[in-house]
Amino acid sequence: MTPDQTHLLNSLHGLDAHVKKPPFMKRSRYQFVIDNVFWYEPTELPDSLSRGDDQQCFLNALDLASDKSELFYVEGFAIYTPTSLPVHHAWVTDGDGKAIDPTWDTPGVAYAGVPFQLSFLLTTVLAAKGIKSILDDFENDWPVLGELGDRPDEWLERRGFGVEAVLG
Repeated sequence: MTPDQTHLLNSLHGLDAHVKKPPFMKRSRYQFVIDNVFWYEPTELPDSLSRGDDQQCFLNALDLASDKSELFYVEGFAIYTPTSLPVHHAWVTDGDGKAIDPTWDTPGVAYAGVPFQLSFLLTTVLAAKGIKSILDDFENDWPVLGELGDRPDEWLERRGFGVEAVLG
């Protein structure tokens, strides 16, 4: 694990320690990332892809994953600099573990996230009548943080795995 990944993981543990979850929620979004997801390798946005609007990471990642069948939507946490706090964020990956960030001007230093099936993502977007975070879907009582999180075949995009599991 790199020092930046260690900082991100330690920060997620610290944030999780302060979360008060409703009884139906089995885990916080921080714990979901800690338990289930992958590290992604920061990489420059290829010239063939367009950068999206600032502060629209969920929409930007969805647009790319919808337009390019070789890219997969990933949601989780990233840190922009070695000393910054984790940001709930979305990006795409190419199936080789690269974090392709269509929102930030330069890549962050560490990315930990889960790849979601496009069909699951689009169903969630349609149900919410707009682009919403999968990990913070409070309108629907945080489904992946509850029982749905125990059924990864319904949402996990296996072709979008990162370079290694967070807990390796």
